[in-house]
Amino acid sequence: RRNTLWQQEAGSILLGGKRKLLFPSLRITPTDRIAITGPNGTGKSTLVKHILQSVQLPTESLLVLPQEVSADASQQTVEAVRRLPHHKLGQVMRTVNCLGSQPDRLLETAQPSPGELRKLMLAVGIAQQPELIILDEPTNHLDLPSIECMENALAECDCALLLVSHDLRFVRALTTTRWHIAVHDEGDSQLSVQLNWSTA
Repeated sequence: RRNTLWQQEAGSILLGGKRKLLFPSLRITPTDRIAITGPNGTGKSTLVKHILQSVQLPTESLLVLPQEVSADASQQTVEAVRRLPHHKLGQVMRTVNCLGSQPDRLLETAQPSPGELRKLMLAVGIAQQPELIILDEPTNHLDLPSIECMENALAECDCALLLVSHDLRFVRALTTTRWHIAVHDEGDSQLSVQLNWSTA
């Protein structure tokens, strides 16, 4: 395990037009639990894409749960799970069950719902014991019991977590550091780092 999973010197990212996202020096360590918060359109997903383009981790060490998944990717995920070795499939299905879904029913469908697909992708990723999990609005399409199950599963993961969400209760339960993006008068977005949620 490395001491630093990702780091970036202070700089900016273009958001479209002349707008920029300005950020200080940033770093993700193996024990960090970070929330990215801010209004829509300020650059949260753009920042995540920037991190994914520059992070240098083996594929199996990085779990990414995007905000939207295509129908083709959904079907490929289900098919890949069906082809897992018996012991690995059992591990994934146990996690799916812990996330509040019925494993047998999930494997029987070719096109799971967006919420069920999120649970399946998360279960597959957790089975790989990743060093870093990046989640972009993971609670979309989930009911409250499923959100609570996901919260419990993520709390038990021994890895770094980068979480984008508008659900402040969810992120407060799982994170200790907040990267908050706000819009300045000149139109640019500015990211600030808060090391304690009590200051938010």
